[in-house]
Amino acid sequence: RIFHGKTDLYLGNLTLTGGQGGNIGGGAVWMQAGKLELQSVTVKSCSADSTGAGVLALADAKISDSVLLDNKLTKAAAGAMGGAVHFDAGALVERSLFMGNTSTGGGGAISCSSSCKATITRSALRNNSAATGGGLFVQGEALVVNTTIDGNNATVTGGGVGATGTLELVHCTIAANESANVAGVMTAGGLALRNTLIGDSLGGGSDCVAGKLLATVNSLVTDGTCNALLSGPLGLGPLVPGCGGLSMRTPKAGSKAIDGGDAKVCASAAVGGVDQCGKPRPVGAGCDLGAVEASAP
Repeated sequence: RIFHGKTDLYLGNLTLTGGQGGNIGGGAVWMQAGKLELQSVTVKSCSADSTGAGVLALADAKISDSVLLDNKLTKAAAGAMGGAVHFDAGALVERSLFMGNTSTGGGGAISCSSSCKATITRSALRNNSAATGGGLFVQGEALVVNTTIDGNNATVTGGGVGATGTLELVHCTIAANESANVAGVMTAGGLALRNTLIGDSLGGGSDCVAGKLLATVNSLVTDGTCNALLSGPLGLGPLVPGCGGLSMRTPKAGSKAIDGGDAKVCASAAVGGVDQCGKPRPVGAGCDLGAVEASAP
């Protein structure tokens, strides 16, 4: 383990590589108490047995402008969670990339415990893997805004996102994820979709299953599940680097996503009138669905 925090800890402009968290977790950082803030930090190739291979935060945490890459849980223990980071309290993730992380249980990139309340905004979760929730697993509450969740894999269910708690997806792009059960979003709890894209999934699983639908506002789900307003192909371009190193897919000309958003959602405080890259919304007659606003033709 590289850092063990018992009081407030700020880390900035660092690369943390190869830390080993053992049976406790937090190969790079184990925050036992006190607030944690990571700013422009790379956490790479760290490991732990079963909880938070890169970061284990038992108190409030903030991760900004950071990269969490190729971190891995190594044991298939009961309750294994968090290939890159596990949150157990309040959490804010913004403008950060999670890629190539692996969990033997829930949350290939990020896991949020039953006592966690997380906000994830303007970030990307790409090519992570887990048993449940290839990109993200939520037991508590999570608000995810202007975020791309792409190319993740789950061997059991929830290729992109899995949840037993409450999940709200606002202007998110959840595409090309894979699971034989539910490939896109699987939640046994409450789910709200607002101006969100889910689909173009791999592996034969359905795109979206919710224990309880709290809201579905102007969203497009390829197979029409979760009572989506629109169905069919998402009409997105290829996954490319963008937004300061984050991954993004932009709606192509003719996509149902273009100008399809609800104006009130687009102008809400959570969205702030911008997309994943910080580019103003709307461009054209209305806001585009998903994380990225297409440029004017």
